[in-house]
Amino acid sequence: MCDVKSLWRIILPVNTTKAQLIKNIAADIGFSQKKTSEIIAVLLDILTSTLANGEIISIGGFGKFQMSDQKERKIKHPLTGQTIIVGPKRTVKFKSFKFLREEINDYDYDEFKRQNKIILQQLYYLIENSCDYEEEQEEEPI
Repeated sequence: MCDVKSLWRIILPVNTTKAQLIKNIAADIGFSQKKTSEIIAVLLDILTSTLANGEIISIGGFGKFQMSDQKERKIKHPLTGQTIIVGPKRTVKFKSFKFLREEINDYDYDEFKRQNKIILQQLYYLIENSCDYEEEQEEEPI
């Protein structure tokens, strides 16, 4: 079975864009950028909808994402010193697991690339086959 959780071990520079992420993953696993883009889109949709529903996303060995509701608060404008009221909002909090912190301190990027190439290939295979299954069901007469 595909270990989708391992996808989140990708450690990229802070200024990496989604397009750069897709390009890097595609180059590492040998998929086209279009296929890789589809994988990333599905993954981000799942994560976004899960968080929007207030559920916690816990990725073993990596960390935990969860929604947090911030109350209305007063802040001082840094330039004018004027007090401003900031309305309530929802944010995402992330807490890394001990395993992630240890991995970052003892990281072998070449091994990581080999492992994730296999994982991403398996994930795409699962996505591709699930799409084929849905198309076959739609074609059958009722």
